[in-house]
Amino acid sequence: PVAPATYQLFLHTPTGRKVLMQYDGSNWMPIISLGAFQVYVDATDGTDSINQGGAVDSDAFATVQYAVNQVPPLYGGTVTISVNAETYNETVTIRGKVPTGSYTLILEGTLVEDQSGTSSANGVKGTGAIQGNVTDLGNMAGHADKLIYLDSDGDYRIIDTVGANWAAIASTFTSQPLSGENYIIYDWGTEISKLLISPGQENVAIYDIHFYGSGNSITGSAYSNMTLYRCKTTNGDVRANNCNINIWYCYSQANGGTTIWASVLAKISIIRSKAINEGNT
Repeated sequence: PVAPATYQLFLHTPTGRKVLMQYDGSNWMPIISLGAFQVYVDATDGTDSINQGGAVDSDAFATVQYAVNQVPPLYGGTVTISVNAETYNETVTIRGKVPTGSYTLILEGTLVEDQSGTSSANGVKGTGAIQGNVTDLGNMAGHADKLIYLDSDGDYRIIDTVGANWAAIASTFTSQPLSGENYIIYDWGTEISKLLISPGQENVAIYDIHFYGSGNSITGSAYSNMTLYRCKTTNGDVRANNCNINIWYCYSQANGGTTIWASVLAKISIIRSKAINEGNT
């Protein structure tokens, strides 16, 4: 509407989503979404406007926080916020988002290919005491603390240590990597300064993002829950304040202080991840 009245309702239907909005006297505010939807963020080409977000490049939002703010307090389907491979100097706060059913609010970044190749000899599946590894003569140096994907394995693994000819992962493979195996090594293309999950916020999943802010890179507040999947933190810690955090296939590095911190009542699940602290011995 061109001249809306305060408290007027309007069903906003930009590309890919249906959101009931209400005018608060100066801005249209999202109230509830109908069905699942996906929005896109692009720092270079996007624009923060309620009509944006429906596609990549010039149709995207410009900031992650603006995209999060377009998720209504009640969302009626899984919401995916896809963030382009750029750096976002933001502290992103997720608060007051409640699903009407078994839905999830997903914040996903973009991985970028660092190297692809074919293994030159059989590798090691790994056991509880032995790390899995992949061999490719002369091609593995410089890839520690990145992600590797093998066709036969079907999942992403954190690379723990490397030599010139091999890469050992921070876990095990589902089967032994064989000679001639195709692999891809990925780095994180999407970088965000910090993430704060507010008290009581549930059903949040974070994929493929590097959080680089110092202090508390990722904070979960009381009675919240989230899953970090294939994420990276550097300079600061992952902090669980009386909340639940799943840390799966992640790399966490801090410079002093703590790498992963949990209060007495917090619950943390760590699977196939690597955590180091450069400032403490």
